Amino acid sequence: MTLIQHIKWQIMLGMIDMKTLLVAAVGVNIAAFLLYWHDKQCAKHHRPRVPEAILLGSALIGGSPGAFLGMTRFRHKTRKTGFRLRYWLIVCLQLGALLYWLVYGGSG
Repeated sequence: MTLIQHIKWQIMLGMIDMKTLLVAAVGVNIAAFLLYWHDKQCAKHHRPRVPEAILLGSALIGGSPGAFLGMTRFRHKTRKTGFRLRYWLIVCLQLGALLYWLVYGGSG
């Protein structure tokens, strides 16, 4: 059973409700946005930075919209090609997982 199928079964069995998932998604995206803001502030003031693995990890766990807003709003990490490529790879994987969920999520 894939992770997507597992989560869908938990939703169907009432173990996780959609409101909880929505609150978690909003929280993860706010956290990602704030991480990018914090890292930009650290860069401006020559303080220790947030590791790229943490920034990308926040996108990976569902905060890619918040990360995108942070990157564009604060013009942060927008010129680092390697970082951008890894970010967009994460987004593509998430879109693929969403498509899989929509098409095959209910079947065995």
